[in-house]
Amino acid sequence: MALTTLVNVENNTPLTAIRKVLTAILARPDIEAIMVSTASASGASVMPELITDPDRLDRADPLSPCFPMNGARLVSRLTRKTMRKKIAVMLRPCEIRALVELVKLNQASLENLILVSMDCLGAFTNKDWATLNASAPDDFNRSFYADRLGGKTAPDGGPDIAPACRACEYPVSDMADIQF
Repeated sequence: MALTTLVNVENNTPLTAIRKVLTAILARPDIEAIMVSTASASGASVMPELITDPDRLDRADPLSPCFPMNGARLVSRLTRKTMRKKIAVMLRPCEIRALVELVKLNQASLENLILVSMDCLGAFTNKDWATLNASAPDDFNRSFYADRLGGKTAPDGGPDIAPACRACEYPVSDMADIQF
């Protein structure tokens, strides 16, 4: 039976709420690390990072509409050897589906993994994201999600999300252990 809980989103900032939940997950004694997309100090790039220090989660940015690489391949590398403790990995629904396929091919393992995901609103191509994000990274991410949740598909005069995201039929993961 699934457990549902309410996560308090203050000041209309879901990213802050997700960071608090990730911090609580990392504080558990049986969790060794969390793999999550993080923004660089300048905000000019977002890349998956394996985090063991809760203070580093202040840069976690899993909601960014940037998708530089598929996290399933990184998880595959992490799970080649048996892990002593659990690792939480925050992935997009498509990355979780890719990870499951790698497990079927014996190229990854779900043992000692906690899969964390969110309802995905899509991502831009890397080139489009870099162009759109260049002016104000934090403002761009917030406005993107507000626009998408409000039904707007593309920034004013800007490109739409990547073709693969537009074609996606499963923006919500049914395989995640924790779903935002």
